[in-house]
Amino acid sequence: MLDAGKPLSQPLVVTLMLSVEWLMEEGAMVPPNTKTKVAIVRGKARQLLLAERVGLNLLSRCSGIASV
Repeated sequence: MLDAGKPLSQPLVVTLMLSVEWLMEEGAMVPPNTKTKVAIVRGKARQLLLAERVGLNLLSRCSGIASV
């Protein structure tokens, strides 16, 4: 299960001219009920806000698939 989320987010990152620093490897276990940073995303405020909902939906979908 390598690269489950990174390829999905790449078009969004490129289109909106954002930069992403991944802090966790694909498939890493994230403890429940914690505030664990997965990535740091940098860019202009408008582009970050445009990407926020799509990025959260992608992360949620990948996390749901990974936990089944």
